[in-house]
Amino acid sequence: MALRALVVDDEPNILITLGLVLKSEGFEVETASTVKAAKVVLSQSPFDLVLTDLSVESPTAGYELVHAAHEQRRRPATLVI
Repeated sequence: MALRALVVDDEPNILITLGLVLKSEGFEVETASTVKAAKVVLSQSPFDLVLTDLSVESPTAGYELVHAAHEQRRRPATLVI
């Protein structure tokens, strides 16, 4: 079973690029362009990795998503860029 990654960024080119890189490494990738959308996706299924832009909608919105990820029953690794 492939590892699952959630990539969150408000810039489409970055979402595409990071998604392609992770797919090439064997990940199943889901993307979101807002923290709100990412939280919905995160609540619907488990992920092994959450990769988020720090300033998706505000200067520190990425930390809000990291906090939400750490509240999941199966805590994913998180990376803020």
